[in-house]
Amino acid sequence: MNGKWSEVAFNDLITPCLQCSLLRLTNQGGSKFYSMHVLVQSYLRAKVDPIRGHRPGSLVVRLLGSSSTFSTDHKHLAFNRLLLPHLQQIHMEDVVEAGDHASFGHVMERTGDDDQLSVLHLEKCVEIWKSSFGDDHENTLRAMGNLAISYKQIASFQKALELEEKVLDVVRRRPGAEQHNALIIMGNLAVSYSRVGKHEEAVELGKQVLEAKRLVLGPEEVDTVMTMANLAVSYKNLGQNREALELEEEAFRIQKRIVGVEDPDVLQTMSNLAASYRIVGRKEEALELNSKAVELQKRVLGDENPDTLFSIVIRLQILRDLGMKEELMELLRFASPAHERALGVDHQRTSWFRGEFETELALLQAEG
Repeated sequence: MNGKWSEVAFNDLITPCLQCSLLRLTNQGGSKFYSMHVLVQSYLRAKVDPIRGHRPGSLVVRLLGSSSTFSTDHKHLAFNRLLLPHLQQIHMEDVVEAGDHASFGHVMERTGDDDQLSVLHLEKCVEIWKSSFGDDHENTLRAMGNLAISYKQIASFQKALELEEKVLDVVRRRPGAEQHNALIIMGNLAVSYSRVGKHEEAVELGKQVLEAKRLVLGPEEVDTVMTMANLAVSYKNLGQNREALELEEEAFRIQKRIVGVEDPDVLQTMSNLAASYRIVGRKEEALELNSKAVELQKRVLGDENPDTLFSIVIRLQILRDLGMKEELMELLRFASPAHERALGVDHQRTSWFRGEFETELALLQAEG
């Protein structure tokens, strides 16, 4: 309950399963991975009905927690998607380790599976680590930062902003303040300012962060380029579309070179750039670039990932601008129910979607 990992306790639980061949241990890249034979999985699914009161034991929770793997380059995204059916069977009260709450929340947030449940896990993680280590501990601050990201996913932007301001205040007060961490927090805070409508503050802080990251990290480091992309969004929110377009084109050129075009962050930049081309009247270029972004996002992230749906919305707007009615209506047949399935009927983005394409959706309904 204190949020600490016990290797001894875990080994006591796992050894009988390994001895009976219920699990297999493999090593890859210096990390341990536990896997369950497909026949064992099938047997358990056939014999155990979670609806009849079954709840995963501590061993299952610990296994899932140790299996959750993530990094800034998203290379474990596909593997983490395999864990989702198992995570959905977990009851909050059965997770007692802060680290497991952090892992489950992160997997759900990054895969776009269940943002509300992600927030609950990360809130519990913050609560446990605050109780164990205090408000200013590195683990607590990291958990608060991750929770702020999940708050943004459910449109609780004010909560995210308040958390990030608290974290930044702690980091700045530390002797020999950690400049890199402070810059990351400042960048996230700039995004939050933008989300709550404080666009001028977002641009001003974003410019400070970009200048500092170029000096401290270098002009082509991943964090620097992401700051450029975020600042471009803030410029667009102020109506400064030319400034936004220049930044996005530069960010996209660098990202393609250093991480490749199939990275989810690069695909997001590609989608944003297509939107900027549309805004400044370069509609044909917008359609071509957006088509590439949507195709890649479907393959890398899935048809109904929130980022994919965001790009599809941009495509719908471009098709409408170009007067491509048949293509527009065909894509709407997928996009409308996809928003409701992926985000929920009452989600803010779903409601906005219905309002944005109200006329077209009415025509679809009239057709039957």
